[in-house]
Amino acid sequence: MIFCRYTPLFIFFFLFLFSSQSHGEENIFMEAFNNRSVTGYIENKSAFRLKKPNRFSKLLNTLSLETETSFLDGFRVYGRNRLEYDAVYDIEKAYANVPYREYRLNWDFNGIVQELYLEYYYNKGAFRIGKQQVVWGEATGLKITDIVNPMDLKEFILDDFLNSRIGLWMLKLNRSLGSSELEAVIIPDFEGNKAAVRGSEWAMNIPSYWSGYLPIVNPTQKPTDSLKNSDVGLRWNSIINSWDISLYYLYAWDDDPTLHTITRGFLKYVTPKHHRLHTMGGTFNYAWGKFVFSGELAAYLNKYYQTSDTNIIDGVVKKNYLHYMLGSDYILNSFTNLSFQIIQKIILGNTQYLRNDAVETTLTFMAQMDFLNETLKPEFFVIYGANNAEWLIKSKVSYAWNDYLKLTAGVDIFEGPQTDAIIGQFKNNNRFTASIRYSF
Repeated sequence: MIFCRYTPLFIFFFLFLFSSQSHGEENIFMEAFNNRSVTGYIENKSAFRLKKPNRFSKLLNTLSLETETSFLDGFRVYGRNRLEYDAVYDIEKAYANVPYREYRLNWDFNGIVQELYLEYYYNKGAFRIGKQQVVWGEATGLKITDIVNPMDLKEFILDDFLNSRIGLWMLKLNRSLGSSELEAVIIPDFEGNKAAVRGSEWAMNIPSYWSGYLPIVNPTQKPTDSLKNSDVGLRWNSIINSWDISLYYLYAWDDDPTLHTITRGFLKYVTPKHHRLHTMGGTFNYAWGKFVFSGELAAYLNKYYQTSDTNIIDGVVKKNYLHYMLGSDYILNSFTNLSFQIIQKIILGNTQYLRNDAVETTLTFMAQMDFLNETLKPEFFVIYGANNAEWLIKSKVSYAWNDYLKLTAGVDIFEGPQTDAIIGQFKNNNRFTASIRYSF
């Protein structure tokens, strides 16, 4: 829509407008240009399959730039841009036909510009307009209440959230209320989660209950970008007797489309469609001695689920569900931190014919260490899906050679059943990873 398309022009016009004014004897635009910083990094991330067929699955080269310019009194323009080229699509013939050219090179504006916004601070708050990420939530490795931005899932959930979150064009307002803060977001820009495309080794398997049917998939029905279709949200945060507490509400389009399915003989006519959701909940964080306790709760209203009830023509029913996390961090010693989490999804009401389990339980464990004056940092992270006895083990060790050069090596291991299991379906994608990053 116009808001999204012309926000960059608005930001640069704003700078140009003030460049024609004087501030004493100085040009304000030149003053702004002198109060700037540019940081970034050049990085190669590579991955090699540990199971047959043994081959490279990623040879990703990245140039990342962050720019920040301050001017006038309280204004700031921030940009974070990333140019990526994955050479594996030119070197490994097996990936030559993956039907998504952005996997090879993110050549377009939206692919390169991760964030770009104009921000103004005043004594009791701030406003920010442009493309940005808004982070809500306390969970490690998985998203519970961090729901404002959709995700790029081309590497499942293996990528860092900073890279896999999709920036959205929005207006964000913050207002200080004494010891509390109120945050509001208005998002007329719609993007759903980007699932890995067919042909990618991270594409989701077709559910077993579709076995023997031929799916005919219609175009996805998405909301148009407009103020009428905007996502809107509020978040309140405060510290009360050392408890960091937040409450939030978000009225937004579901990032994942519902698969409305009509079965005729051996054919399944599928229409993916995004629906509105009401989401409300909160988070807490409390430090006690060597422990830091945290939690999140999200209540989703009007979520659609697949059903086997033959009386439902399009194969979906509307339900409400709860999604919560309880966790604890523990400082074991001066160089080791441990983290535990229990996460559950609970579908409310009658779940007799649902394709999903009524209760899904996930457990996580993380160990983080640092040695040699925090230059050598091993990390071990495990996600266990209790319903299907499936595992994801992510282990890595990084070494900061100096202030500019960082080396990392790791292993990603998947285990579990391959049928109707979120993690286990990728058990043949175990891989060794390595990266080298030069920061400037």
